[in-house]
Amino acid sequence: MKANQTQRQEMLKQQRDNQSSRSSAVKLIEEWAPGAENSRETQRRARLWMEQGQHCLYTGQPISPQAALSSVTEIDHILPRSATLDNSLANSALVMASANQDKGDRTIFEWGGPAKAQEVVDRAKSMGLRRGKIAKLGREHVDAESIPESLVVTTGYINAVARDYVENLTGVTPEVTRGRLTAHMRYRLGLSKDQTDHRRHALD
Repeated sequence: MKANQTQRQEMLKQQRDNQSSRSSAVKLIEEWAPGAENSRETQRRARLWMEQGQHCLYTGQPISPQAALSSVTEIDHILPRSATLDNSLANSALVMASANQDKGDRTIFEWGGPAKAQEVVDRAKSMGLRRGKIAKLGREHVDAESIPESLVVTTGYINAVARDYVENLTGVTPEVTRGRLTAHMRYRLGLSKDQTDHRRHALD
């Protein structure tokens, strides 16, 4: 009971923090990019910029508000998304475009070696970033065959990835259906669902 109450309090605090972060991001966009589309991507940029103390996480260079919302910077997946499927803010960093392009589809350790990884970890600590993100920054390698169970336990995650993909391709945000409709379609098509096979989520 105590553990559940503590978890609920932590979740409520996280929700409040997220709402505050989103509100601050909207204000930043309105101030520095008037008329710009207040999109999910733009809000992510603004939130990461504030979280990182207005600096590039990889180079330490200061990032102006204008640069944060322009092609001068890019959002990088700290651990390659191709290996982790992780598109969360906890696996994202707003960095100089040149650094992101040089890093490519690698961990920071694979990109710059142990010294670079430690430099970025130390910078993240000084910024007060969360321990989970710092752990990702210091990770040496990612097994491309291994997808974290936390990212495939629900069809909802797959839906979110598909939604983002379609949005990037078309500029239109599609509506994501509920699992009940997916189950109905699977039944009508005569498709079985093996609960022991994580690929069932891709099938959904």
